[in-house]
Amino acid sequence: MITHMRLKTFHVWLMGLGMLGAGVYGLMAPASAQAPQGPVSFSGPRPAPAPVAPSAMPSAPTQMQALLDSAGRTVLADEYRVGETQAPGAVANAEEAPFSPPTRVRFSAVVVYERGREDQRIKGLKVTIERPQANGQTQEFVSYVDRGEMQGLVNALNQLTDGARREGRESGRDFGRDDRRRAARVTARSSSYTTADFAVTVRAEGGRPVIEVRNPNRPDSRVILGADAAQATLDQWTDWIGSAHLLLERK
Repeated sequence: MITHMRLKTFHVWLMGLGMLGAGVYGLMAPASAQAPQGPVSFSGPRPAPAPVAPSAMPSAPTQMQALLDSAGRTVLADEYRVGETQAPGAVANAEEAPFSPPTRVRFSAVVVYERGREDQRIKGLKVTIERPQANGQTQEFVSYVDRGEMQGLVNALNQLTDGARREGRESGRDFGRDDRRRAARVTARSSSYTTADFAVTVRAEGGRPVIEVRNPNRPDSRVILGADAAQATLDQWTDWIGSAHLLLERK
């Protein structure tokens, strides 16, 4: 009797459990059917981009500048001045500043090295452009020329000097009244040479060459020197770079 009642109770309990499972399945099935089938899109803000790794950042234009800009290092730079070109400044207001400072272009031999690694030296040329400002102060721009670029710069200066000399000879020719020959002449010509961090241009208009120097990585650094003794200035720069090269061989 007791056994029969226990079996009946167990049967009823199984039936109730089955009905409960069916109900739970019925509640879960619609949710599964409504699940998105494609990729999920979020309307909220996108995550910030990952920071750029240091190796992916643009490098310095020269080996010397790269070492000077190295973080976490004690870097020394030994400079040996070899020459300086000065262009007279313009006359300013007599009451505020009678004369403006001259424009200067300085050439120095440079040896750059890290403290503790003096045997690993980077050598080259440093060109400093000092441009006068209206307030009587000067603005300074620095360009570096690695030693491997110095010979190319010397060759280019020789070519620019020859071009300036040729322009001067052609301007002195007497074309008389031959308008056709005069119209066929080049009225302006420019020759340029650019290293990774220094650029020089010789422009001739009407047979009067002028020298322009700048740092190609600094568009605001352009300086124009006067037309007086342009050829002599270029020859002088060539000699100074040659002197810097000989000096660096001993350092």
